[in-house]
Parts: sequence; C-alpha cells; structure tokens
Amino acid sequence: MDMPNRLEVAKTMILKFQLLRNVMGVMVPNGLCLLPIGEMNHL
Repeated sequence: MDMPNRLEVAKTMILKFQLLRNVMGVMVPNGLCLLPIGEMNHL
C-alpha cells in the first residue's frame, strides 16, 4: 500500500472509532469506552 491510502484508512478508522465510542458512551458505562481499538473490532 502507498502512504496516502494508509493515511485515509487510518483517518476513517479513527473517525469510526470516535463515532462508535460516542454512541456507546451514551448507552454503556464510561469504562467500556476505554477499550483499545483492537478490542472494539471484535464487537
């Protein structure tokens, strides 16, 4: 992969993670929002 694609993928992953964390933060205790991204991928 070239760098621009990797950068775009990283940005997308971060945005998705932030959105998911925001949504989950409303529904579940804050502790779950601190899970690493690797753990979030399993959900």
